[in-house]
Amino acid sequence: MWNAILDYSSGKRYVWTGEAAEARADPGDSPVMPTITEEEFRAVRHDFFEDIKKRGEITQETASQIDEWVEKNLPTAALPPKLRRKWNTVLKQLVRERLTGWFDKQASLGRGTEPNVVVRETRTTRVWPDTEQLRRAILECVRHMSRRELLEIRLPASALLSYGASIENPTGRPRSSEPSPDGTLRLTAGTSVRNPQSE
Repeated sequence: MWNAILDYSSGKRYVWTGEAAEARADPGDSPVMPTITEEEFRAVRHDFFEDIKKRGEITQETASQIDEWVEKNLPTAALPPKLRRKWNTVLKQLVRERLTGWFDKQASLGRGTEPNVVVRETRTTRVWPDTEQLRRAILECVRHMSRRELLEIRLPASALLSYGASIENPTGRPRSSEPSPDGTLRLTAGTSVRNPQSE
């Protein structure tokens, strides 16, 4: 249900089978679900931004960060941590209202009745077919992360190896990394990577 409403970027069309939402290349005669458009989604983001500004919940610096999130259509992780839950609440309400209105219309057309709408967020809302686009989005998120969040990042060992394994600390000496019992390579700064040889 969540993807059927918010997955505008993949180009998929979702239909209601009578039991569940299903992505199909050709919807046929099945009712097509009301997936939001990119323009509509940007407007929802803008309204969210204006609402929290009116409430005085953000500083000037935070406002600049959120404005960038709106204009560049960045993922939720680019928002300040304290606003992410508020935004997710807005999304859940959006999905619920859109589904309820759509099922009411289908019922009025004699196409079935509204099921119990339970909205659960998934992690597959957005599809990134382009590697460079995905890389830019990740880098943009990293740019707004706190030190604590940065230290919790996990990277594949192959990524560090391709980087050259030449990460240096402020003293100019290479950092060392050793496999921990769970098969994770942990750098002295706290960043951890999976050790593929242990899997």
